[in-house]
Amino acid sequence: MTTFIVAFVVFIVAHALPPRPPIRGYLVARLGERGFQLAYSVASLALLGWLILAAIAAPYVELWPPAVWHMHLALALMPFAFVFMAVGFGVPNPLSISLFPEPDNWSRSGLLTVIRHPVQVGLALWAGLHALANGTLVSLLLFGGLALFAIAGIPLVERRRRREIGADAYAAIAHRRTAYNDAPRQALAAVFGLVTMAVLLYLHPYLFGADPLAWLPL
Repeated sequence: MTTFIVAFVVFIVAHALPPRPPIRGYLVARLGERGFQLAYSVASLALLGWLILAAIAAPYVELWPPAVWHMHLALALMPFAFVFMAVGFGVPNPLSISLFPEPDNWSRSGLLTVIRHPVQVGLALWAGLHALANGTLVSLLLFGGLALFAIAGIPLVERRRRREIGADAYAAIAHRRTAYNDAPRQALAAVFGLVTMAVLLYLHPYLFGADPLAWLPL
């Protein structure tokens, strides 16, 4: 349990400090905006992997017994979580988290007209479904904490983006939906998200010791 707690604290600190204006400014000056976002994302995934491995090794304390509908719900909704995160990272979005700088004529289109912060929403959905399907103390702390972290991060991201581009500009582009159409790019990102989910689903028994597909009726 100690390793899990340490990994969780490091994960939170690593996400809380880099976005702070002095630290972020220092890193962006040396890596560039895209380089910072890419490095931040890679580090986040690496720390998330360490956190999940620490959770697997932690003591097993069951809070509720697993039920078939838990896994069925997770399998049914998980594609949405991966699509949200893939589109969020892969499509320009000056309103939220993205790996790509926004074009001058950017406006919300496709998924972004419905969800302003797809990365955070996708992460919260992914984490919440895992917490439900596992039903253990460690999974509740891990995935429940990640879900809360993702949702709590939305106002922080909005505050930072308003500071960077100005409150008036933020409000203006938040309501602009017609000047730019990136449907092909969003579709490609969505396909990438689904392929990533399929690969992880196949590798799930080998990486995490549990096969979600075993719960499906034959």
